[in-house]
This record gives sequence, C-alpha cells and structure tokens, in this order.
Amino acid sequence: HRGIHLPSEKREAIDICVAVDTSGSVSDQELGEFLSEMYGMLDGFSQVNMKVIQHDAKVQRVDEIDDRSDLENLGFKGRGGTNHVPVFDWINENDNDSRVLVALTDGFTTAPDQKDVPSNLNTIWLVNNYEAADDRMPFGKIIRQPSNFLEQDD
Repeated sequence: HRGIHLPSEKREAIDICVAVDTSGSVSDQELGEFLSEMYGMLDGFSQVNMKVIQHDAKVQRVDEIDDRSDLENLGFKGRGGTNHVPVFDWINENDNDSRVLVALTDGFTTAPDQKDVPSNLNTIWLVNNYEAADDRMPFGKIIRQPSNFLEQDD
C-alpha cells in the first residue's frame, strides 16, 4: 500500500538433486541432520522438484520429493562404503532437468573426474566434519557444517 516492493522470503521454484550418503560411516544422528537439511531446502522455495538419491558405494534408492509429507516416511537404505561416482552416473543417465546437486556427506568418498560431471550441474558438498580432505571433493563448492554443531561442552 506504500508503493514499496519487498522480495519474498521464498524463491520461486527449483529442480534439485540431493545425494544422501547412507554409508556405514554416517550415524543415525547424522542421517537425521541430513533429513533436517532437506526439510530446509523444501521450506526455502515455493516449489521444489527434489530427487533424493540415497547411496553408499552404489545408488540404493531414488525418491521424487515434492513436499514435506514425502520426507516424513523416507527410510534410509545403504550402510556400505562411500562412492559418489554412481550418483553422477545416475544423473547423467536419468536427469537432464536438475542444475544443482547437494551432496549431504561425511566427505570420506570417491568423486568422479570433473569431465564426467554434467557441465550444467552445480555441485555443493555439505560436509558434516572438518576431517575429510578437500581433495576428495575436487570440484564444486564445499560447505562444512560439523555434525555436532548443536552439541555444547559442559
């Protein structure tokens, strides 16, 4: 009414892939934190077309997520080793729409050569520790958010 236009808190829409590391080195607590991150992604946009790719050393399961209710009963499958190469292979073969991959991981992984990553895919590695070496994730943006960020020392 005052002629002032303010941006919305929510962005318009996004097509996104989320690779969830379900390997044996990721605890149930960490998987819960990964789930919280996915809820946050859904809440940040008015429309989200999310593909959740659960993987350990291979792709275990892929789910299409449109809203919070789709995440409520999402069970995690895996618990083997960790390898992100199959994730990028799956995207190359099955997904031409997503422009962003968010990899929720402990970072103790094998990544593909950058030449095997779609050139239009921006990769964000959300790593829950400071121990995993950056060279394990040789492309994209690495964001470190330690798993125990909610814990406080007495």
